Amino acid sequence: MNAQDAWSATLGQLQIQLSRATYNTWLRYARYVAYEDGRLVISVPHAYARDWLEQHLQPALSETFSKMLQRSAEVQIIVWDAAEQSTDVRDVFDVADETAPISGLADPSRTFENFAITEANRDTVLFCRFVLDSKFGEHPALFIAGNAGTGKTHLLQAMANVLSERRLRVVSASAEQFTSEMVAALRDQALLQAFRDKYRGCDVLILDEIEFFEGKERSQQELRYVWDTLSRRKRLMIFASRRLPRDLNIQRDLRSCFNRWLLCEIGAPQAESCAAILEAKAREFAIDLPAAVRDELVDLVGSDPAALEGALMQVSHYARLTHQPLSVALTQTLIKGRDCSVAHTVDVQQVVHATAQHYGVTVEELLGKRRTKAITLARHVAMFVARVLTDASLPQIGLALGGRDHTTVMHACNKMAEATKTDKLLAAEIAAIKQAITNPVAVFDTSELAAITRAPMAIGVPLFALENA
Repeated sequence: MNAQDAWSATLGQLQIQLSRATYNTWLRYARYVAYEDGRLVISVPHAYARDWLEQHLQPALSETFSKMLQRSAEVQIIVWDAAEQSTDVRDVFDVADETAPISGLADPSRTFENFAITEANRDTVLFCRFVLDSKFGEHPALFIAGNAGTGKTHLLQAMANVLSERRLRVVSASAEQFTSEMVAALRDQALLQAFRDKYRGCDVLILDEIEFFEGKERSQQELRYVWDTLSRRKRLMIFASRRLPRDLNIQRDLRSCFNRWLLCEIGAPQAESCAAILEAKAREFAIDLPAAVRDELVDLVGSDPAALEGALMQVSHYARLTHQPLSVALTQTLIKGRDCSVAHTVDVQQVVHATAQHYGVTVEELLGKRRTKAITLARHVAMFVARVLTDASLPQIGLALGGRDHTTVMHACNKMAEATKTDKLLAAEIAAIKQAITNPVAVFDTSELAAITRAPMAIGVPLFALENA
């Protein structure tokens, strides 16, 4: 048995002998550093743990470790915490300077050097650099908001790569991955401690697509516990979402956490920014991109950075395969085969009119102060559909629906989301309204509505638990 395995066995033995509270408080975050000439060096995150272990457990540590290693050894306890910016303890024995692996989503190719900085994202990049250049733990959380394709994930990966080079333990995941791992851990208690150790024991937590947590109360609660643990340990947390925390349908406590530290939002890129993005991608992939072709791509594809990159790659690959130069004519011919049409934009007013028509009430009644059962239901449905189909924020929806507070809109959305799980008629009515808005020429089959009663539909507990995870 080598020294590291002997240390793991020592921890296992002490975990059995000590109370759970004692082990979790003083030994849970003790880490193996190195072993040489009968001396084992372990690290703890703060001086309090070192002093307590030296006073109460050092003889037991040395005795148990020696027994596991089957040779006499002493244990030295030192303090190393990334939050204190001290010398890396691995330098004690001249351990090779290696980049720490990133746990979870990792893409070494995404760096700050190949990220296209534009007017829309300049301030966000500044915030990212500010966090990286600050003393570790001084700014414990950063939240990045922006629509799909604006570069949030690229920035997260770039920060992860920088932090891993500093030998910090980085966990990078999507909100969906976090939830999936949590559900698996709840089903198999043997996995629960490993799940919590992973997310609560890291130096840096990076979570993307936070909007996935909407409606998943158990996941939000677990993330709140992770937040508390990492905050106490002065670790770094970085989050990204398509919407700002104020517009997320999540628990108030968690929203407050996101709002507590640094917040930044990436806006939609303008034409000049799109051109800069194309030029950056052309340099990254060694593509000779004429200015005329660049401008034509922007005109044809629009302001979606992901679609722009895809169109650039298609045109450049085709030109290379057919031995043709990149030209405006070639670009026009190829882009016609792509779906670059802008999706039908839905605004709140369309939702209001469609909902009023469906329920047989007037727009004035929907926006007014009357609170009859029928009007209240129609008003709540309008808020819910507007939240799903439009890009409007909660305050914007409330303003469009008679100047109501954003908390009223949030309550309505939560209520409708829960009700549609058990009320098939309500779900069908909402589907009909969506269909009328997004595809007004289509005819919705109302026979299904006539066949549905208001009797709640039974839902199995495991499925319900999973949907609310």
